[in-house]
Amino acid sequence: GDKVVVREGVVDVWKFGPGAVATFGTGCKKSQILALTNWREVVFFFDPEKDAQNKAREYAEELTLMGVRVSVAYEDFGTKPNGKKRDVGDLEPHEIARIRSELGV
Repeated sequence: GDKVVVREGVVDVWKFGPGAVATFGTGCKKSQILALTNWREVVFFFDPEKDAQNKAREYAEELTLMGVRVSVAYEDFGTKPNGKKRDVGDLEPHEIARIRSELGV
């Protein structure tokens, strides 16, 4: 489609489903940023940690300067019983469906 969601890892993309691509961590090479110009709209949906959100905004700014419509999505999924933060990989199918609907993919 015309929109792609960028996640931080392959497992998150598998869980998220069609319309998503992965980086390995928050790092992107210039060639990867250029590849994202193939879509009309890019949504960076990185983890809620400050460093990840800062990287997402940095990449969004680069793509915006290249004429791509970009947004940075943020959602805190709460915590697991052990106190660690939940990630997309921890979500149930109905939670993923809601997010996909909200993002329009």
